[in-house]
Amino acid sequence: MKKAVIAALVVLVVIIAAGVGGWYFFIKKSAEGGSCQNDAKCETGLKCISNVCSSGNKGSRCAAKSDCKTEFCVEGICTEGKLSDKCVTKSDCKTSFCVSERCTEGKVGQACGTYKDCQTGLLCKSKLCTEKPSYTKYFDRIDIGKIKPGSPPGPNNIPVATTQFNAVTDSIEVDITNSKKTSGEFYIEIIDPISGEKIFTTDKQQISGSRGTGFGLPMNTAAGEYELDVYFNNELIYSVNIKLTT
Repeated sequence: MKKAVIAALVVLVVIIAAGVGGWYFFIKKSAEGGSCQNDAKCETGLKCISNVCSSGNKGSRCAAKSDCKTEFCVEGICTEGKLSDKCVTKSDCKTSFCVSERCTEGKVGQACGTYKDCQTGLLCKSKLCTEKPSYTKYFDRIDIGKIKPGSPPGPNNIPVATTQFNAVTDSIEVDITNSKKTSGEFYIEIIDPISGEKIFTTDKQQISGSRGTGFGLPMNTAAGEYELDVYFNNELIYSVNIKLTT
């Protein structure tokens, strides 16, 4: 008799366990981050995205922007596009700047790869957004343009201002006008703004008063955007972005 009772109890325990297991696997709904096969397997208010229950809040799983209550879906995660949020392109950021896969604001002191990663009027120097230098404590003006055929460079023959040049056929002219009786050496560098590589440097030239200089670019200079920097007594005093075609 006792054996029959024990056997009956064992059967009852097995049935209860099976029922609990069935409830767990077939009825229980998953919370945020839990696994799922469809929306019905997630708690109320959650969606099943890529087999994971998601609320659409920041940090939740997403497959498309429409899966998020935030404004962006970046590499499968809902983001807000704010400073330091994950990004792939600038379109993933409210700030419109994306550097090293993080949203930035393009402000002075923030990371950059090129001047386009900085707010208008700023430079990208040593991978940081930087204020443009000023030459006004030394010179009245600095002009840049194409050398006029048959005319030597100089402040008395300033060319039409431009920042676009043909790297093969054009020579660049830089004219410095000085009314502050400052003397010293100046030179010019052409920089690849992304790699920071110097593709061209002029010889140092003495200046006292006004001076113009012209130069062609090295053969095989690739088309693209570059930075033209003017140094006076080894101090950066002028910087402008130029575009080269071939």
